[in-house]
Amino acid sequence: GTCRNCTESANAEFRCRDCFMSPLFCQSCVLQTHIHLPYHRVERWNGQFFAATDLMELGHIVSLHAGSVLCPERPSKNELSKLTVINVNGVHKVHICFCYCRNQRPHFEQLLANGLWPATIKEPSTAFSFALLEDFHLHALISRKSGHDYWEVLCHKTSL
Repeated sequence: GTCRNCTESANAEFRCRDCFMSPLFCQSCVLQTHIHLPYHRVERWNGQFFAATDLMELGHIVSLHAGSVLCPERPSKNELSKLTVINVNGVHKVHICFCYCRNQRPHFEQLLANGLWPATIKEPSTAFSFALLEDFHLHALISRKSGHDYWEVLCHKTSL
């Protein structure tokens, strides 16, 4: 079909499970519309059904540099880190570009400043969204849900 966003591409094969009334998008438009929504779950039409795909696989990059552009001071132009982010709607793999500008904060502080709690301070490769931490806190406090049960729900959401 035709992309509902740019109306130019005939390769509209992507939809988002988390966007309200998500139309079909081409790859370029699904990336553009999700520039600030890296934890949305995108699906691609494979000729028979919509199959889950990661925004990372499509070329999505989360940039922690000012203005959401890739940091020009990164050591290598291909310097991207893979980060596993656990969010309220599941587990996500993202490409992340840290800021390397002079006087920039360490990577773990950059994650904290952007709503992610790193699993470790040194070279973080896993982080938890603040939304997830708040959601788990409420489930544990109000419904007495265990950490194990909460994790099982997240795993189920990821494999949907």
